[in-house]
Amino acid sequence: MDCQGGFKRLFKTLALFYLFCLQLTSQVPFPREMHKWLLGERLAPSDTSVWPQPQSWQQMDAVTSLHPKHFKFKANIKCDILEKAFLRYKKLIFFHKQDIVDVINETVMTALNVNVNGSCESYPYFDMDESYTVNVMNRQSLIRSNTVWGALRGLETFSQLIYVSKQRPYAVNLTVIGDFPRFKHRGVLIDSARHFQTMKTLKQVLDAMSYNKFNVLHWHIVDDQSFPYQSIRFPELSEKGAYSPDKVYRQADVAGIIEHARLRGIRVIPEFDTPGHTVSWGKSHPELLTPCYGDGTMKESAMYGVHTKRQIFNPILNVTYTFLQRFFSEIVTVFPDEFVHLGMDEAYPACWLSNPRIIKFMRKNNLDDIKDVQQMYANKLMKIITSLKTKFIVWQDPLDDGVKVSKDAIIEVWKSINNLAEVVNMGYNTILSAGWYLDLMSGNDDWQEFYMNEPFSYIRTYRFTSLY
Repeated sequence: MDCQGGFKRLFKTLALFYLFCLQLTSQVPFPREMHKWLLGERLAPSDTSVWPQPQSWQQMDAVTSLHPKHFKFKANIKCDILEKAFLRYKKLIFFHKQDIVDVINETVMTALNVNVNGSCESYPYFDMDESYTVNVMNRQSLIRSNTVWGALRGLETFSQLIYVSKQRPYAVNLTVIGDFPRFKHRGVLIDSARHFQTMKTLKQVLDAMSYNKFNVLHWHIVDDQSFPYQSIRFPELSEKGAYSPDKVYRQADVAGIIEHARLRGIRVIPEFDTPGHTVSWGKSHPELLTPCYGDGTMKESAMYGVHTKRQIFNPILNVTYTFLQRFFSEIVTVFPDEFVHLGMDEAYPACWLSNPRIIKFMRKNNLDDIKDVQQMYANKLMKIITSLKTKFIVWQDPLDDGVKVSKDAIIEVWKSINNLAEVVNMGYNTILSAGWYLDLMSGNDDWQEFYMNEPFSYIRTYRFTSLY
């Protein structure tokens, strides 16, 4: 099988993600020997060698050569994103470590001109234009795009066209490609709360995402198990909630991930899940969690298999919302994205129902059902986030529980692909995660199902603007 640069990096990406999933479950470091077989040479491209497959592709038989000594990138605008991308892609394209024989008496491409119609935007965003064209010509090739983000996707495509031949050190067929993404949101979720991941690993994943033109890192950064995010206003959260002092993402680390992603056209959306999944928050702020009554009479007593001694944010205390206001006002300054993920999944009500103060509160405020308490919490949290001029994403669970969520929210469907049509038909903008959980791969041939997972096949009424 012909295996060119795009496929080489695709296989490397799949292997990285597969090893990443193994590490999540076993905490075994990536074995060095697993990388050796990935370092093969690149062969002549086929019409499927660019990944993902472009919208249009025309490849000629004519071939031109490249040589690192004679080749340059040129841009029509001054932009740090492009300048740093040129350095990365020169290393990716000219990957041989040994000396390359100079090209004599033959056509050599001397430049790749990158022409961006717009300005140098500083941070990727939801509705960014990632379209581009690539025109590979004999001496000077051309990438055109409306934004720097499209230029980055074009550079990735160009790099995947280069191959090694016996006649010349680096070669590329004359090619014309026009491309744009099918979906605006193409993300990878990393849960580094249950299984802490090093900065090196996170950056490796971001690199792999850029090779495959993913544009969102959904960073599930805290959960019941640990609180590794080092807060500026509440440093005690990670001091008491992290697994250990070295399993913490300090502010410099967070800024480093955001910058590494930004330079690759990848947004970083943090998830701070409440009211459930918050046990680690309570290690430093027990007042935030609801005291549970396991036997109905004893405060802070567990009913194992149902609830612990304290869990799920206490929705009837003002201190809860004061804390959330201060905490999220920090988050929206640390993370530059226009969205924050609020979670809101698996808000199991057993602890709330066991607490006599919450039952009394419900009676006093004419709340007939526990879902009304959940609705109250959701309303107050959404109001806080909106007041911070930030948009938000939630999992599908509030809708499943009968809670009304603002139509400005994006709903992430994760339980079943069959839930997608219902959420879309309710008029919500939607992200689909169901069907793509890497940790559920069995290691057999079920990876093929990831590619067979066609979102629109589950939507009877096609609402193309609503599925991201």
